[in-house]
Amino acid sequence: NAKVSTNPTRDFVGFSKDAGLLDSNFKLKLSVDTSRLGGTFEDRSHSFRIRRRSLSSSCKGANIYNLNTKGRRGDIVQVFPSVPYDFVPKALELSEGDCVHFQWTGSDANPVDNTGNGRRMTDRTNLVEMPALNLNVPARHGYAEVTGGGAARPTFRTMFPDEATVRRMAYLEQELDCSSGECLSSLACNEDDDNDHSSANCKLLNAAPAYFDGGLVRMDKPGQFPFISTRNNAFGFGSQKGVIVVKAWRMLFIVGGSAALVVLIVFAVLITRWRIAVNADWGKPESSLARSFLYSTNCCFLVMEKTFCSAYPFTSALLLVCS
Repeated sequence: NAKVSTNPTRDFVGFSKDAGLLDSNFKLKLSVDTSRLGGTFEDRSHSFRIRRRSLSSSCKGANIYNLNTKGRRGDIVQVFPSVPYDFVPKALELSEGDCVHFQWTGSDANPVDNTGNGRRMTDRTNLVEMPALNLNVPARHGYAEVTGGGAARPTFRTMFPDEATVRRMAYLEQELDCSSGECLSSLACNEDDDNDHSSANCKLLNAAPAYFDGGLVRMDKPGQFPFISTRNNAFGFGSQKGVIVVKAWRMLFIVGGSAALVVLIVFAVLITRWRIAVNADWGKPESSLARSFLYSTNCCFLVMEKTFCSAYPFTSALLLVCS
């Protein structure tokens, strides 16, 4: 009485019978093994929690996008049917003023023989910006170069608001211990330690926890911002790179609003001049204010006749639309 039987054979589609064709019921055999159908061989279910946004956050009322990672430690053969490391989404497009929640989960229980970088059986991901998407080297921000007055000024246009955020994404706060509620130096890092499997080798992110929460970051700078993970970019494992594209709307709003204001002013001037002309046709005397208005607007129109906008109106309109 099962709804699906093993290897059922029938006319599944339900074709019409055509006497002009060969005698056939158009039967198909569906290869199904009911002893395996609906079975669970690998449980890949996950749970996640949605937290209420803070009312005091700069992202209050803004769209929030999640930037995560996928994949596992190992080459493409070892990780099958999964995939090697990558960012999700790989290309994130949003608008100026939107927010991104940078967070991802690693693991300390990968197969012991899987190839990879850093401490054995672990996977970690950081995020550093690149000068261009076709380059596999981090961009030099210039915070270390102290200029006059003792203030560090970045030389690279970053998508992040400050140096602390750039450092958190790149170093995953390995140098901090915030377990007591107050962030102190963790003393976990040894810069002279070059052992790939040492927990003190922070250059390979070995001291970072499996889960990283970079928090909400408001994207206020329009542009294209490519980034990379320094640990998971070895040849043979693929390249873990991504890009965030922030579309500008504030400048478009300013340009569009300014253009609309100019059109309204010109329209109001023309209406006012037409009204003065109608009054003159009706024999009403012009006031001193009307004469001053006509004189000043005549000067403006005379200047416009001598400008590029008047000589090439369609080109001027096209340039305004494109801008």
